[in-house]
Amino acid sequence: MGWFDWLRRGPAPIIEHARFGRVRASVRSDDEWLWEVLAPVPTTAGPLDMTFNAGEQGPDDRHSKQLDAIVADRDALTRGAAPMMAAELSDFVGRPFPVNPWDELKLEFVHLTGKPGLFEMAYSCKSWPDANVTAFFVDGRPTMVQIDD
Repeated sequence: MGWFDWLRRGPAPIIEHARFGRVRASVRSDDEWLWEVLAPVPTTAGPLDMTFNAGEQGPDDRHSKQLDAIVADRDALTRGAAPMMAAELSDFVGRPFPVNPWDELKLEFVHLTGKPGLFEMAYSCKSWPDANVTAFFVDGRPTMVQIDD
C-alpha cells in the first residue's frame, strides 16, 4: 500500500478496548496493524504507555496476558537488562553510569507483540531526563538496548 493509498483510507481507526481503553491503529507495510493507547494504562507498575502489534481487530487476550507477565516480572526483567542499559548510557554520556536500575530507571512504556517473550520495555532516566532507554527482549531475555535523546 502506497502513502497516498493510506491517506485516502481516512483517519486511523480508534476502538474502545475493555482492558487498554481507547486505542488507535495505523497500518504497516506488511499489513500488520500497530496500535497505541491514547492514555496511559493503569498497572501495578504504575501507568504505562504502550503499543501493540496486532490484527485489525486490535489487541487481544494474548496482549493482555503478555502485559500481566511483564508487569509481574518487571523487576527481574529490568535487573536482567540493567548491565546493558548502564553500558549504553555510559558510552552515550561519556562517564560511568550506575548499574543499579532502582535508583535511575523508571518503566514508562511497553511494546507488546502478543508473542511470548518478544517485547520492548522503555524507561526514563532520573539523572538524564532527556534519555529514553529501550530494552528489546527475545525469548524473555534482553538482546539489545537503544537510547533516544
